[in-house]
Amino acid sequence: MRYKLSTYILLSFLVACFMLPSCSIQHRIKRADKKYAIGEYYIAADIYKQCYSRLSTKKDRDLKGYVAYRQGECYRALNNTRATNCYRNALRCKYQLQDSTIYLHAGQALQYQGKYKDAAKYYELYLQSHPTSYVAQAGLYACNKIDEWKKETSRYKVIEAKVFNQRRTSNFAPMFIGDQTDALMFSSNRQEKQKGTKKLTRPSNVTGQQLFQLYQTRKNAAGEWDEIELAEGLYGEAESEENANDSTNQKGSTAEMGVCCFTQDGRTMYFTYSKPINGQDLGAKIYKSERASGEWGEAQEVKLFADSSITCGHPALSANGDTLYFVSDAPGGIGGKDIWMAVWNESEWAAPTPLGKGINTSSDEMYPYVHADGTLYFASNGHPGYGGLDIFKAVQDTTQKDTCVWILYNMGMPFNSNGDDFGVTFAGETQDGFFSSNRNDKKGYDKYERYEFAKKVANAVASGTCEKGILVCGTGIGMSIAANKYKGIRAAACSEHFSAKYTRLHNDANALCLGGRVVGVGLALEMVDVFLETEFEGGRHQRRVDQIMAIEADTFEG
Repeated sequence: MRYKLSTYILLSFLVACFMLPSCSIQHRIKRADKKYAIGEYYIAADIYKQCYSRLSTKKDRDLKGYVAYRQGECYRALNNTRATNCYRNALRCKYQLQDSTIYLHAGQALQYQGKYKDAAKYYELYLQSHPTSYVAQAGLYACNKIDEWKKETSRYKVIEAKVFNQRRTSNFAPMFIGDQTDALMFSSNRQEKQKGTKKLTRPSNVTGQQLFQLYQTRKNAAGEWDEIELAEGLYGEAESEENANDSTNQKGSTAEMGVCCFTQDGRTMYFTYSKPINGQDLGAKIYKSERASGEWGEAQEVKLFADSSITCGHPALSANGDTLYFVSDAPGGIGGKDIWMAVWNESEWAAPTPLGKGINTSSDEMYPYVHADGTLYFASNGHPGYGGLDIFKAVQDTTQKDTCVWILYNMGMPFNSNGDDFGVTFAGETQDGFFSSNRNDKKGYDKYERYEFAKKVANAVASGTCEKGILVCGTGIGMSIAANKYKGIRAAACSEHFSAKYTRLHNDANALCLGGRVVGVGLALEMVDVFLETEFEGGRHQRRVDQIMAIEADTFEG
């Protein structure tokens, strides 16, 4: 009896030993699934990774394929290139038999790495079972056209704005403060200490990075960007010294601030705000703050949807301030994150509606921005592009009556890359400004890039590469001011035929600046023709040009 009892105990022990790991893995996978469902991708990815290594390819093939796929989905959400290997692991386990969506996401991940031929193969596999998928069609089209696109020249020049960027941090979505082109605000997870608070050191459960806050900077007397400081006054009690490290909050969770925009006078700011209450993440909302006496007042939520559970962010204002564009995954959109708009009706924002045909896709459209000339810019990974998020501009088709149809243009290289390119902003009515990109960064850190339209044209003319240049902005004035900062350039903003002719005849102007909001297309084309065809008269006018050049060389004696 003792022998039998001992044997029984031993066998039970062995069975328990074999069962415990299996139960433990199932429990951990369920935990990872919960984290994934609420968007805590960094934590979920780590749990999936641990579970994958403990599962047998032979005995647990289906489950292992599922875990590998979900791990890849986490990395894809975090813009981490490790997503590709995870998808490949899932395919080795034949996960595509359960969900062919893996082909689409594997294609997107490979395109994000610039591996266009491999990406095309997966898009083709996905289209076999989903032939009408616009996102897959767009991805395949882009992969097949990429060599042709890379040969196209661009009028833009891109330079990394190193003054804003820090190693191992993300700095993105820069925005000029209203009409002030010498004041800038952006989102960053750098760790400058806020006055009166403890330094926030806990990482986000979503990204594993430090939490994002809003920072601001101004140009000094020398025209250089000055010290970068944390925006003051927005935080209220949520970020007081007492609450900043409140252990009652969910670990790694406190208020975060993202994309912002401003009214033209720079006195009102709308921004993305995620504020947990009682340890529970409420998701992103749009908040509003007013500036008085040089400081921002405590922010108040902007009510856009009756359903308080709907998240929204990435606000952008039209030039006159009566239309608010933003991003949401609210019901009624096409899918993923869509761009919506709300119109001010004297006392409140009217019920939001998703943008018209041509903008939103079943993937993500984000980071809207409205130029002073009314052009809409945004980022998308659903339309044909180079990989990841690409920057697009959109103009409304005015020929379509009673419908809102948009015409889209991919901004091309060097604006866009196989990485994520997004969050563009312009300095007033010019075509100079900033945007964000994580190009050439495997871990997905975002940084500023600067583009200089006027500079590239001016340099081409001054160097003799081109004889004359044509520049366009809202009024033409901003572009002419920028171009005339370069030696050898005589840029003239013209709005009618006579000026375009005589600025060549009498001033030997070598750059014509046009206002897209001032002259129509037909008149603009006529002005370009007369500007290019008119020769400098010389003679008595040569003295005027010589004086202009002497002023530029600081040798003029008048």
